[in-house]
This record gives sequence, structure tokens and C-alpha cells, in this order.
Amino acid sequence: AVVSTISKKDDLVIGISTFGRSRSVVEGIKRASKNGTPTIAITGFSNTLMEKYATYTLKVVASQTKTSSFEPSCETTAMIALIDCLYMMYIVKHEEVVKRMFERSNIAIEEEKVK
Repeated sequence: AVVSTISKKDDLVIGISTFGRSRSVVEGIKRASKNGTPTIAITGFSNTLMEKYATYTLKVVASQTKTSSFEPSCETTAMIALIDCLYMMYIVKHEEVVKRMFERSNIAIEEEKVK
């Protein structure tokens, strides 16, 4: 959530909360939106406080009621799968850029190894 304070227009902030009411997540989305940063809210419910501030909302199927006091694992698993799909779509669309980033990361990792 702290990173949202320095987010810019060309960044993307993603907030993830099953019930869409986790204070730190909502505040992070809110701050990023004030900075003009595009935001995505990933949640299991409609009409949440988080999506009020988000540019886009992605919803997973929710099997619990909004009054539950815990984060159910089935929604969490669906959110992880959704994030993985978004990640893979980005990689496919920006293959050359991502390839260069991985290469640079691998070089840095090799340089950091104790020999």
C-alpha cells in the first residue's frame, strides 16, 4: 500500500481483497487513483469500497457470504489463478521486453553469487 503513494500514470496498482474492504488495500487503491495511476481491484463481491476507487474491477466467484470473518481459500485460489493469467497475458504481449528483463535479472543473480 505504501508504494501507491509514489505511483505514476504509467504504473499499474492492483488491489486484492476477497471482500473488498481490507483497509490497507482500499487505501492503496485510493491513493494510487489520486495520483492518476490506473488501478485494478480483484475481489469476490460487488459494490465494494475498493471498487469504488478502482479503474477496473475483476471479480472471482465467491462461495461465502459478505459477512464472513475470514478469507476463504477457494476465492484466494481463484484470485491467484486470475493473477497468473494476467501475468501470462503480459508476457505474451511484451515477449521481447520481458525476455530482456529476465536476462538482466539472471546476470545480476549470477554476479551476486559468492564464488
